[in-house]
Amino acid sequence: MPTEKPKISLYVPPAIYDRFIEYQEQSGLSMYQAGIVILAEYFGMEETIKEITRRTTVGGVTLDRVEAIEQELKELKQHIEQLVTEKPDNAQLVSHHLPSNTYQHELPF
Repeated sequence: MPTEKPKISLYVPPAIYDRFIEYQEQSGLSMYQAGIVILAEYFGMEETIKEITRRTTVGGVTLDRVEAIEQELKELKQHIEQLVTEKPDNAQLVSHHLPSNTYQHELPF
């Protein structure tokens, strides 16, 4: 599929290429994405970086999905805190059903 985006083509020394590949693999980006992110970082184009990295998939999950899950967890925590505040008797019931690694230390029970 043709694109209207301009193309940049470079020949680089092996040391730069090796470092580029290292960056690309560490960041989980494609070569295309890594090149854009590097240029966007250099030029201070934060929105371009966000646009590229939001579509990045790590372990089958995109950054957008991780942020959505974090928001859902935040809302769940607020709901639990509200239940406990409204009825302190719920504290024992709620804490009994939470996994041991849940943020119990942040909850009021």
